Amino acid sequence: MSENKNLQTKLDKQKNNNLKIRTLSAMIMLCFLAVYLLLVVFSTEAQRQGWKIDPRITSYVFYGCTMVLLVISIHELANSLGYKKIWMQILIVILPLAIFYFPFFKANNLSIIDVDAQIHLWFDWWFTLIMVSCYFLLLLALSFASKEEHAKRKMIVLFAYSLIIIIGFKGLSEIALTMNTIGNHLDHNPKYGFMTIIWVWGTVILTDTFAYLGGTKFGKTPLAPTISPKKSCEGALIGTVGATLIGALVANLSFYLVPNFGPLSWNLGTVQATMPKVIPGLLLTLLTLLISILGQLGDLLFSGLKRMVGIKDFANCFPGHGGVLDRFDSLIFVTFFLFIIIQII
Repeated sequence: MSENKNLQTKLDKQKNNNLKIRTLSAMIMLCFLAVYLLLVVFSTEAQRQGWKIDPRITSYVFYGCTMVLLVISIHELANSLGYKKIWMQILIVILPLAIFYFPFFKANNLSIIDVDAQIHLWFDWWFTLIMVSCYFLLLLALSFASKEEHAKRKMIVLFAYSLIIIIGFKGLSEIALTMNTIGNHLDHNPKYGFMTIIWVWGTVILTDTFAYLGGTKFGKTPLAPTISPKKSCEGALIGTVGATLIGALVANLSFYLVPNFGPLSWNLGTVQATMPKVIPGLLLTLLTLLISILGQLGDLLFSGLKRMVGIKDFANCFPGHGGVLDRFDSLIFVTFFLFIIIQII
């Protein structure tokens, strides 16, 4: 009886310690998120509002933080697929940084960083094509050097997921830092604005939260039992409906009540000038729905990879919460598609 009591006491103490660690990790992540978003505000609004803050400094710090997140994400991905040697990992992260830095299609979305490098004056689309091709050939060569089982298959997975991660972070940085242009010079107004980042990220977080709460209370039908057994169709539906309602409400209110600060204000402002005023609101609602669905698909996509390689988390950067990829997978997949969309519109 005494042994059972001691065992229960130890288990309770361990549970409390784990809870404290998880809580501390969550607080650190929230602090980082707050600073990360403030950098976006200072980088864009400092120019529009004329604040006594050098937007170059905050832009470069934000860009640097994003590159660090990219490096960690590619490292976690490569590590999970068996590329554990230091020299392999160094080679694997170098080209993604170069691909991230250059425009992917055309230099039409410019930030202070792009103008400083005068990328728009000399860049052409085939530069990126060459770098992507070199990255594929590099991974192919490493697969021959690797002694891992199914090395070629893992190489293809690494290449495909790496491109999603690179373009996802590229989309995040473009949405955050892009300014309107007059000729080859930057205007003082952001093209997308910090509210676009808050709207996108908020919708992803709300989807995850409502899906968890809805699944816990009403979940009965497995959504993808072989990939993520705990997810349910009911939870996914509740997550999408809840996030879409709140996300669309916030997006519409900010767009119509404070036009210059709403999500995608420059793009949808152009639409509003030529079409009925209700159209931008409908587009924001549909985009919110799309973001919510893509966020859940991104979570399943990366969960499927973890299931394939037999791991629970990509890393343990945030004890109790996994690694950078575990925290950013949904957002990366959303901004991957948003990057493609903003290149078109």
